[in-house]
Amino acid sequence: MTLIPSRAQTFATAPMQDILYVVLRQLRRPLASKGVDISDAEAQSLAAARIAGERLARPELIAALLAVIEESEGVLAALGLTYIKSLDTDMATLGGWETTADFIDLAERKSNAELRITLAAGMALAYGQEQRYLPYLMHTAKGDYGDESSIAFRCICFAAGVESTQSDALQMSEARLQRQTDS
Repeated sequence: MTLIPSRAQTFATAPMQDILYVVLRQLRRPLASKGVDISDAEAQSLAAARIAGERLARPELIAALLAVIEESEGVLAALGLTYIKSLDTDMATLGGWETTADFIDLAERKSNAELRITLAAGMALAYGQEQRYLPYLMHTAKGDYGDESSIAFRCICFAAGVESTQSDALQMSEARLQRQTDS
């Protein structure tokens, strides 16, 4: 019997071009709300171009990614949470709900905001070397947050130019990105 790998395991081993493509596709709706519409074909083209080391053909993408992060931080702030605190907060400890529908709505807003922050921060780092949210990504990569940990880890390693299969890849990546910031 063959076991189907978990999605997090798939993100841990998938080619980086596939990760870039899939994440851009996942962000299509929030990016469109920021004025950046990306078709599937364009997401594929942007991913291939980034792997080839080409310049970003849509520089407005970075600003839209940052706007998605800021909007999602606002959602979490309305719940009294920061991104890192939200990741580590169990839904059962949050108040502000009375019915099951309220609870589900709150859980959806919280998880969507967390996911959008992780994905947009990863793409901003991978496409634009935007390191403002590197602490978020490091926390996520070091944690046990499933797909989000795998995606954060892969984006950090990719941006740093470190092979993600190395045993100390995260530490090497963090050091390399820090040197880039200090330069």
